[in-house]
Amino acid sequence: VRKAVSRLRRLNVKPMANGRYAGVCHPNFVSSMLSNSDYKAWLTGYVEGPRETMYKHQVAEVHGVSFIESSNMPRYEGNQLSQEQPNLNITFICGQGALGMTELDGGIKYVLHGKEKTADPFELKSTLTYKVRAAACVLNPSCGVILITQDVEAPAPIVA
Repeated sequence: VRKAVSRLRRLNVKPMANGRYAGVCHPNFVSSMLSNSDYKAWLTGYVEGPRETMYKHQVAEVHGVSFIESSNMPRYEGNQLSQEQPNLNITFICGQGALGMTELDGGIKYVLHGKEKTADPFELKSTLTYKVRAAACVLNPSCGVILITQDVEAPAPIVA
């Protein structure tokens, strides 16, 4: 993580509005990171403790990177019994200007079903939901870094 942040700083990539870079990571990466003794020592020695966060899925902050957990991040399922093909997690760390998004067909569309259109037998509940229609792409690849780490906390394979 430290090397990824150093690379972004060398390239003059601005951090996000909160002053930190954003790292989107798989839950297995988070599990491996939280079980790492070096991370625990860093957390105990350098961080003041847990803080409130504006990100719903923010799990940690390391070297100026706020890690946000998402099971949509890709990972490579290797072979746990072989060091030649380990399980690998892919984490995307980026700053301002890395990603762009455009709305399609108005962006957010709200859908309201009244009491008469729901499956509620007593007709007491209405349903309100939304759809997000957008497309995103990487605008500037030099504003982001892909971090590949070995998964040490992957579940053991099931043998039939």
